[in-house]
Amino acid sequence: MMIIEGILAEVGRHDIVAACNAVLASPATEKDVLLRFWSREALFSREARHGWMEPDLAEFKPRASGHMPA
Repeated sequence: MMIIEGILAEVGRHDIVAACNAVLASPATEKDVLLRFWSREALFSREARHGWMEPDLAEFKPRASGHMPA
């Protein structure tokens, strides 16, 4: 949800079509996008399932412009 909020903050919420297109064209739709920030072990751990866990691979500051770790 934080990824989508970041996209909407850049694109705006007034034009719903543009907002939807921006989300669909962003890295947020990639199947494994969260694995850019968390290892598989961390992401699927008990701790992660029960609350927020800081990323262990890269800082989590996603933006619509695609500046996300590869």
